[in-house]
Amino acid sequence: MEQKNRRFNCLFQKDDEAKSYKLYINDVIEGDGWYTKSETGANYFADKLSEVPEDATLEIHINSDGGDVYEATAIYNLLKQHKATKVGIVDGHAFSAAAFILQACDERVMLDGTTMLVHNAWTFAIGNAKELRKVADDLDTVMESNRKLFLQKCKLSEDELMKLMDEDKIISAEKALEYGFTDRIGSNTAEDPEEGPEESPEEEPEGSPEEGPEPEEVPVGAPAQTRKDWSAAAKYFKKFY
Repeated sequence: MEQKNRRFNCLFQKDDEAKSYKLYINDVIEGDGWYTKSETGANYFADKLSEVPEDATLEIHINSDGGDVYEATAIYNLLKQHKATKVGIVDGHAFSAAAFILQACDERVMLDGTTMLVHNAWTFAIGNAKELRKVADDLDTVMESNRKLFLQKCKLSEDELMKLMDEDKIISAEKALEYGFTDRIGSNTAEDPEEGPEESPEEEPEGSPEEGPEPEEVPVGAPAQTRKDWSAAAKYFKKFY
C-alpha cells in the first residue's frame, strides 16, 4: 500500500547555485510506519542526502526530543559517509537520539540557551521472566554501541559517560561544551555557522545582552513539559528510545 500521510516532519531546503543545503529536525526521530511515511527517519535522510553534492555545505538544524535509536544510528552513519561539510546546529534542544546525530557533524554548534540530554535507552516489553531478562541484555548491548558514537569526540571516559547517562538529566550548552558534545556555543543572531569562535565580550556589538550565569542543570523529572509522552510514538514492541 502506498504511504501518503506524513506523521513525523522534517524540512529540507536547498540552494543548488550556492551549494548550500539545510535539514531541520524538529520532530520525533521515527522510521516509516505501516501506513505513514516519516520525514525524520533514515529513508528520508538517504533520499535528501542524495541531492546534496559532495562539495556542498549541509546544515543539520536540531530541535528534537530524540526517538528511535536504530533510525538515529542509521542517520548518523548516513551523515558520516557523506562527503559534504556537515554543520550541526542545535536550535532548541537535542535530547536522547538527537544528541548523537549531532555527533556525526564535522562542526557541532549549540546556540545560546539550548540544552542536551544523554541518557540510557529504554523500551516497552512484555513476556515471561526469561524474555524480560533478554530485553534488559539487549538494552545493555544497544547502550554499549551508542556510547561509542559519543566517545569518538567527547572528552569523557566511558565510565564518566555511563555515570552521566545514569543521571538522566538535562545539561546546558556550557556543560555540553565542557564534556565535548559540542565544538562551540554559537550566537543566535544571524551569522555564518562556519565562522570562528565567538568574539570576546569586549568585541561584542553595543546593545548585546550581558552573559548571565550558567543555566542550572534541570533534573528530567522536575519540569512539567520537558519530555513528551513517547507512548504516542511507539508502534510495536522491541523498539529502543
